[in-house]
Amino acid sequence: MSDEPNSGWAGIKVVAEVTKSKYRPGKCAAKSRDTKAYIILKDQPWRRFALMLSLCNHYRELRIHVYDHSGSAVSPPFHIDQQKDKFLQILSSIVFGNDECIGFDTTMNIRQLKLPVLSHRSRPPRRLRALTKRVITQGTSGTLAKSGDAASGEESGESDEASSRESGYKSASSYKPSPPQTSGGDSPSSIFSSLELDERPDIRTGPPALPSELPPSAISTPLVPFIAQTSVPPNSSPIGKIQVNDNWYDILEVIFSSHGLVGHGTICYLARKDDQEYIIKDHWVLGNADDEDTLNEVIMLKKMQGVRGVPELVEFSKVKLSTGEVDNTKIYHYRELPSLVNTWHTHSRLIMKPQGRPLHKFRTKLEFIRAIRDIIARSDLPVQQEAHARGILHRDCSLNNAIIEDADDDSLGMLIDWEFAVLVTPENNYAIGGTGTVPFMSWRLLQQLKNIIVPSTARKGVSSSSPLAIGSVKQDYSDDLESLFYVFSWVCIGYSGPLGMERHLNASKAWLPHAWSNRSIAGCFDTKVSFYTTDDGKAAITMQFNDYFKDLIPLALEWMDLLRLNFPVQVGSVNSQALHRPIEFDALLKILDKHIAGLKGAPELSPEQLLRKRLTDKNVKDVHALGTIIEKMSHQIPVKKRGLNDGWTVESVKRSKLSNSE
Repeated sequence: MSDEPNSGWAGIKVVAEVTKSKYRPGKCAAKSRDTKAYIILKDQPWRRFALMLSLCNHYRELRIHVYDHSGSAVSPPFHIDQQKDKFLQILSSIVFGNDECIGFDTTMNIRQLKLPVLSHRSRPPRRLRALTKRVITQGTSGTLAKSGDAASGEESGESDEASSRESGYKSASSYKPSPPQTSGGDSPSSIFSSLELDERPDIRTGPPALPSELPPSAISTPLVPFIAQTSVPPNSSPIGKIQVNDNWYDILEVIFSSHGLVGHGTICYLARKDDQEYIIKDHWVLGNADDEDTLNEVIMLKKMQGVRGVPELVEFSKVKLSTGEVDNTKIYHYRELPSLVNTWHTHSRLIMKPQGRPLHKFRTKLEFIRAIRDIIARSDLPVQQEAHARGILHRDCSLNNAIIEDADDDSLGMLIDWEFAVLVTPENNYAIGGTGTVPFMSWRLLQQLKNIIVPSTARKGVSSSSPLAIGSVKQDYSDDLESLFYVFSWVCIGYSGPLGMERHLNASKAWLPHAWSNRSIAGCFDTKVSFYTTDDGKAAITMQFNDYFKDLIPLALEWMDLLRLNFPVQVGSVNSQALHRPIEFDALLKILDKHIAGLKGAPELSPEQLLRKRLTDKNVKDVHALGTIIEKMSHQIPVKKRGLNDGWTVESVKRSKLSNSE
């Protein structure tokens, strides 16, 4: 039941299912609970865990189900007739206990929330979209939901998993928890067989969320750039508060929320304190509470401190419960099973500045290319090159992690999300986790991953089975430079102009971004090898770049030729043991500088002038099309002549006798 029937999943606190049948973990009811937990944590991303109850076996056996970012756990059954005290204790804790008992975070509160609306560009290609259907709270299994007292707002019109065509969500809620108690396989040669373009523009905007099918340990949680489409006015009302150490920040906006049940659960807020705006990254880092690795991003940001183009770390903290214990998913599980070793996540928050805009929201092509160059190296304070000089490898250059900062009447390209950065080792061997986002990964990494990832057809183990060994990959800065090429090409194909003007990509065509997002790691690898070793790659670049970016095709082709050096000495012989020749920073910078100089000498319309021109051209085209239609219609209408004694006609009409007598 729900106090606010229209609040949807954003207002649900606890889900209870009542069924007469016996409890079977592999049946539809269990899968339904998994889906509900996913939706709850998607619409309420600030929750620590989702809590569910199941009453099975003629309504006599009660089980408690907990879903958090490390997975799920289920309690032994409690027989409500034979264990009445435990039954009452469980219900009393849920009904009368504080919100921390049922998974809410008492170090923050949200009074009203409108999660960011994801555009059609936020959807992965249709091959990757899950077919999970929308779950209705009341169904044949007798599902009951308890809603938050202050829940209100828009219900999501459609789930991002609702169909193979639609993705993204839009929901609003006003959850207000109790105050804190204490301070504290196609063949490669046929990949690009169809290259026809659909030039219909789409001006809807929104940051992309890129697909990946890697296991949780290998997925990089994309931190959407410090997005502030427009600066929030100083007098804007905050939607909540959040605590970091002893400081409380006003939450102004939710600018990013990741999807997925297991993983980092990253959510980013635009916040304010003392008239200063900050970005708060609230996420669950893989590792135990006392592991040093949970502070890896903090360590890397400190090592990169002072490098312009890297976020400035203001403060950080590991979130604590009201008991003073560091919040870690391990404490929600009764015992640690062998299969769950190294799967725990620790809750942490980082305060950073400055804010910026996504790379695809550039104002001019010159700014776009300069931002990419800044990410590689600046003339005064380089980013990638400086990181390499300091012995740091970013490992996750993707569209979500490249932003543009407006500062000092100029713009600056920045690289964010240093969570998976590592200290460079002589052997260049690193753990598989954090190798990047699949569409932007280099072919070398894809080749190694396809040999490491366990096939989906492999037999699943039980809870007592040993955990899988964590693999390692060879990776260096040339892989990051190759990733930036995919970012550059993605924007030039997927967008039709500045300020994030999107382009509709017909799903029936073979577009490069779709091919790079293949569901199979092996398929992605084959696609990228074919891209470099056949003529199809250059043909695809030439034909698929949007007209707005046509003058950047020479840059793309030169960059592509340079990346061929990433292949073994014998081009076409893709052997992981063959000699690897990493590309040099100076070679790429020379290419970029040449084309930047060319763009400086070429006049370019501002975004406002470009939009005005496009609207004018469209109106002229529409008027011309209307005139053509009218002209065609006029030729199809027969010319009528007037008879001598009759009205308008095209044939002679026999006169009646009456008219003869007259």
